[in-house]
Amino acid sequence: MQLRMSDFILDIEYVPLETRKEGIIGRIGPVIPTRKYLVTQGFEQEIFLFTQAGKFVRQIGRFGQGPGEYSNMANHFTWDEKSKELVLFDQRSASLLFYTEDGQWIRTAKLPVRPEWIYFLSHNDYLGYISSQIIDNDSISPYFFFNEEGKTEYLKVPERVDYSRRVKASFAPSIVNLKSGTYLKPALSDTIYELKDRRLIPFLAIDLGGNQVPVELFYDRMRFYRESKAYSFSGEISACGDEYLILPVNIRNKWCKGIFEFANPNLSRIVKEDTDVDYGLANDIDGGPVWSFYDNMINGKYYTCNSAYDLMSDRDKGRFAKAEVKWPEKQKALLSMINGLKEDDNPVVQIMTHK
Repeated sequence: MQLRMSDFILDIEYVPLETRKEGIIGRIGPVIPTRKYLVTQGFEQEIFLFTQAGKFVRQIGRFGQGPGEYSNMANHFTWDEKSKELVLFDQRSASLLFYTEDGQWIRTAKLPVRPEWIYFLSHNDYLGYISSQIIDNDSISPYFFFNEEGKTEYLKVPERVDYSRRVKASFAPSIVNLKSGTYLKPALSDTIYELKDRRLIPFLAIDLGGNQVPVELFYDRMRFYRESKAYSFSGEISACGDEYLILPVNIRNKWCKGIFEFANPNLSRIVKEDTDVDYGLANDIDGGPVWSFYDNMINGKYYTCNSAYDLMSDRDKGRFAKAEVKWPEKQKALLSMINGLKEDDNPVVQIMTHK
């Protein structure tokens, strides 16, 4: 089965981010929209505000240890629609920093633990992860709920489904938050769980047909990259609306996509496989960038970034012009936008409206 962007997307908009010396991004990270702005991260982990049209506004906070300052952002920031606040997570200081929509610091909340990964569930409700607790203490869950007041509640990860112990999974956890529910794929796990009533319920077990990666390889990354070609393993989960769950998988050094239907999850095997595009869904709307697996869906729209260099390179290779598209006029507009870019320009935000 081959899924295309037009199966899920109504329209695509591209917003080139203004290139200013005080706002150099230089790397591809998440993009979060607020009511007025687009928020993204710079080359040195600074947080920047741009207008919805891509004009540079300002940097939020600065590096340091004083009020409103941070030292290691690591792509963890979000917009709290209920409180109308920007929330930044500083991993090094184990703190949450809160700012107004215009970037003025409000307060800092010190956390009782130091998570290395967090996910924003809802207002003042977060899920954290500490990988060392997988290795050092099996009795303590590496996952926990927490809030800015310091309250923590550990989340126990159940045993994997017995017959799915055939494949190990990615180093990092991944999570998708949809209308139908919240789904978590823990680190080093081959089972996807639904997060319901503060518990994890097995939803989908992944079976790639054998070739289990030895556990010890996941704690020796250099050896893993040398020897993993002989095994199968999976990546981070994403979703196409509330219909399909998408999981990139590597079967003996060949990437493809496992596609699972939410309405009829199969607990033993990949139900659909799409090898047409290694990472993402083919863009048959304007022939542009594929639908990647790291997009943020907010208010029915997906937000992602594409580097100017990559867009120009794909144009020069003829990839966009050769693509089969449903709307040639959109393809023409995309190529016109790319022709106005320079290699070292800031990234271009791609906004996709879901059906």
